[in-house]
Amino acid sequence: MSPTSGGRPFDTQISRKLLEAAQAMMEERGFSELSVDSITSAANTTAPAFYRRYANLAELAVTVITERFGDVRIGDSGDLESDLLVFQQHEVEVYDSPLVRHNLPALFDMARTHEAIRDFTVNKLVQPRRDRLKELFAAARDRGDIGHGGDDDYACDVLTGPLLSRLLLPLGLPVDDAFVRRTVASAVSELRSA
Repeated sequence: MSPTSGGRPFDTQISRKLLEAAQAMMEERGFSELSVDSITSAANTTAPAFYRRYANLAELAVTVITERFGDVRIGDSGDLESDLLVFQQHEVEVYDSPLVRHNLPALFDMARTHEAIRDFTVNKLVQPRRDRLKELFAAARDRGDIGHGGDDDYACDVLTGPLLSRLLLPLGLPVDDAFVRRTVASAVSELRSA
């Protein structure tokens, strides 16, 4: 709320307390156990204060995740494979963290059936990562490292899909350096095709 609107001034400390309380609960219990009451109680604030900042719990949860892991500014070193390895290693850290591992499946499930939550999740969490990958692909094309025949969206899927499968499904399969390198090699192969 703007200071000139005549309402109460927006207290940034309340915002910070809500984010901190939500993060602690998300890491310990997961998204499906969150409630506005438990978060506002832990943050020592009220439900109206919560709803002045967030439309719903999913919006708060995505905000917590993006504040912690939103930086996808992996530099362009001039070597696509090296850049993708750095990107994938970062993504392993993200997806393997308790914050993401305990919350992303429930958030994605909710996003399937709620358009506003889907749009918010895609715009704040998913699309920035895909956009950064596509920037790296474009830079590699400009250098002549890859041609124009590969499917960028499929290459993004090849990088993300295996990580989601190994880290979020209870498969017990390793996510080691060899696995990360294979995902990168598969994506680069797609980008060099045709």
